[in-house]
Amino acid sequence: MFEYLVEYDVNPTIVFTGQGKVFYANQEAEILLSYTSVKEIFNFCIENLSPNKITTKFEDIFFKDFHFKGVSLITYEDKLAVRFFINTETIKIKLDNLEEVDLSTIINFVIEYFSLNQNHNIKIIMDELPTLFVNKNELVNLLLNAITPTSIIEIKIIPGEYMKIKDKKYPIVGIFITPFNEAESQFFEINRYNNNLIIKIPLIKERDENSSS
Repeated sequence: MFEYLVEYDVNPTIVFTGQGKVFYANQEAEILLSYTSVKEIFNFCIENLSPNKITTKFEDIFFKDFHFKGVSLITYEDKLAVRFFINTETIKIKLDNLEEVDLSTIINFVIEYFSLNQNHNIKIIMDELPTLFVNKNELVNLLLNAITPTSIIEIKIIPGEYMKIKDKKYPIVGIFITPFNEAESQFFEINRYNNNLIIKIPLIKERDENSSS
């Protein structure tokens, strides 16, 4: 039962040997390791391990696109175990007036509108994504406020991260903008990291799913 619980835990858990080799990794950790090097994570563990062999910290931790809210480190015999904590807080954002949209269409509209007022050199990097339900007008206004004439806009599903809304868990589509203008929204979660403004959108695939409209 214990092994089953760890294997399907939403928090990545990795056990290293004393030489920095992966002895065990649960499913979420396998996703993390496919994007981040074993050496980087092991070095992080060594740098943050306290002398009492058990260390727990609650702070923002980033590995590329992964954002964790804390970490627990334990040494036992010749092994080192690490467990990263994802953000499981219920997000209080508005989900009014949801419409099914193709994000590439939204981005192209924003760029065309932007070009009516000024010249630009905006670049777009975008993964192939399914359609999703968002407040289209609010997203357009947010993007128009956030982008600059030299912005690079990257759109992709953020691996290993989820958004919890009304007790439901959704994958997150991230819109990464750099450089950016400061912008706020009641309809979308916004983070700032490594010179990026990150707009996080829950991947809602059904119109009435968690919608208050």
